[in-house]
Amino acid sequence: MFVRSDGSVYFFCSSKCESNTSLGRTARKIKWTRHAKVAKVEKEKPKAPKKRVKKKKEVKKKPKSKERKTGKKEIKK
Repeated sequence: MFVRSDGSVYFFCSSKCESNTSLGRTARKIKWTRHAKVAKVEKEKPKAPKKRVKKKKEVKKKPKSKERKTGKKEIKK
């Protein structure tokens, strides 16, 4: 049993598990632990294929006829 300073309590199945935790090893990276086996199963599950979405093309607006001839916008008074 290990009690952290914040009050959380950890129970270990063996002294091997307890010593690995005190050495700072994470259970997900050690192959023989239950957490690693669960992580491996989750990793191997086939994921659902993502739906493909068509990208919309941007349409550029053509300038009005007066702007086209002069290249400048006409100022209204």
